[in-house]
Amino acid sequence: VVKPPAKSLAQPKESRTSPNNAAEFRRAKITALVPYKHPTGLFELQVPQGWEVKDTSSADRVALTWLDPSGNALIAVQIFPPAPDAATLAAELEQSVREKFGDRPGFVLESPIPQPDGSLQILWGYEDNQAEPAVRIQGHSFLSRDDAKTTLLVVGGIAEQMPSLRDNFQKVLLSYRLNSQIPLPTP
Repeated sequence: VVKPPAKSLAQPKESRTSPNNAAEFRRAKITALVPYKHPTGLFELQVPQGWEVKDTSSADRVALTWLDPSGNALIAVQIFPPAPDAATLAAELEQSVREKFGDRPGFVLESPIPQPDGSLQILWGYEDNQAEPAVRIQGHSFLSRDDAKTTLLVVGGIAEQMPSLRDNFQKVLLSYRLNSQIPLPTP
């Protein structure tokens, strides 16, 4: 019996494209995936070779983002304590995405999609009017809880480039492993 993947990138319900010619942007590329292991051993995953990592971790949150050299696609991992009010996973995911992108023009947030591993996926998008020309951004956010940790995984980029990144983004998501024995940093 073949098991479905633990996470699977959903297709957007509504196909929105950039208002201008997104072909003018350099293409985000993934030529190979290489292993990454957090220095504390908290998590590991495969990441695109040559993408720049930015660490914005804080006292109680691990936060890393990988950007492709063109700046047109990203992968992000955040690990933090669960919310004290024990909000539902769906509400927590929706709130997280709305706080980050909700004020952007053309913001769209689809309904959460349960994943076979118990996590939730939500698709979102917005118009980046600061880009020249303006472009449509599409992202997939996954939220899960494991023991005393919440994990947010995000992949995203220019909407027209997402189909070419899809298979490798899927591999990145499926490679993610959290070591529940390693504690989060404490404030």
